[in-house]
Amino acid sequence: MARKGKMTQLDDYFSAGPLQMARFGKNIVYQTNWPEGAFDEMQQKLIERFPEVVQNIESIISRIVDLVRILPPERVLHRAWGEMAVRHLGMDSESNVDTGDVISLRMVDYMQSVIVAIKMMLLQSMVTK
Repeated sequence: MARKGKMTQLDDYFSAGPLQMARFGKNIVYQTNWPEGAFDEMQQKLIERFPEVVQNIESIISRIVDLVRILPPERVLHRAWGEMAVRHLGMDSESNVDTGDVISLRMVDYMQSVIVAIKMMLLQSMVTK
């Protein structure tokens, strides 16, 4: 931190709409400057859009399930694991991880979840018959 009375130099500054961020060395300052009522208005718009967002997510999940359902589960998991392994080979530090590396790891988890959900749906339909 800067000594009392000494000015610290601004290293970075970012502004988007009412949001502002500034970096002074290792310190980050965050500030919002919403006009009166604008934040509540934005919150209301998000509330109104919520059913549409849920429907879009459910539609995407449904398409994923339809695609994965027709594939052999072992092959899907093998492919997801292989893609993840290739991205992580030779990585010597977590600081070298990028967004694609993280997504590849989450893809293995997600495919496992989808496959289990499909199996549960099939079991439930067999039990109710």
